[in-house]
Formats: sequence, structure tokens, C-alpha cells
Amino acid sequence: MIHNSQNQGDTWQKYGITSEQVRRRNGEIVNGSETLWDYAQNLIQSSVERGILAE
Repeated sequence: MIHNSQNQGDTWQKYGITSEQVRRRNGEIVNGSETLWDYAQNLIQSSVERGILAE
């Protein structure tokens, strides 16, 4: 997820990945750390707002 946010969403865009798919795929982060999950949620939202990840 971090890699995709730093490379302008290359793989997300190449395969038509949506923010919901990213949330589902990475949802288990919350089981390890709510703080990291909050960071991930912010990263996903920021990527949507930047136009590099589809809603």
C-alpha cells in the first residue's frame, strides 16, 4: 500500500483496484495495531483524493 501510494498508484491503476478492495485486502492490520490501521485508512483516503486510487 505504501509502495503504491509513492509510485502514483501504478499497480492500482493498472489493475483497476478500488479503495474498497485495498481496505478488504489490508483489513487485518487492525488486529495488530489500531494506530497502523488509522494510518492505512488515511493513506487510502489521501490516495483517492489525489486521484491515484479509485473510490
